[in-house]
Amino acid sequence: ETWLTKEETEYFDVEGFKGVHSCRDGKAGGVSIYLKNHLNFIIVDKVDGHSPYNLLTVRLKDIKLDICGIYRPPRCFFNEFFNDFQNILIKQNQKTIILGDINVDVLKCYKNEWISIR
Repeated sequence: ETWLTKEETEYFDVEGFKGVHSCRDGKAGGVSIYLKNHLNFIIVDKVDGHSPYNLLTVRLKDIKLDICGIYRPPRCFFNEFFNDFQNILIKQNQKTIILGDINVDVLKCYKNEWISIR
């Protein structure tokens, strides 16, 4: 969770790295992924702006790896988020690292439903 606006991202450059950002329209949230300058990558998925959550996936072309950063605010409807996220994962056809803050208390039950990714 970065709390950055699109206008603020330029102030968070890190020497030797390329920053890729998904910013929320509002006070909190957002996702940033920093990659070494020499890495060859493309942005595969990006959800930001007025969406109830942020998601950013970059694909490292040379090593065939996706990195997915997520921010889901506590008040975002879990089932809506999880269905969207599951559909994104189903499209993945290579190794993926998932990072982020999804604000899920795994010790609590969500309407007595089990959660599984097929």
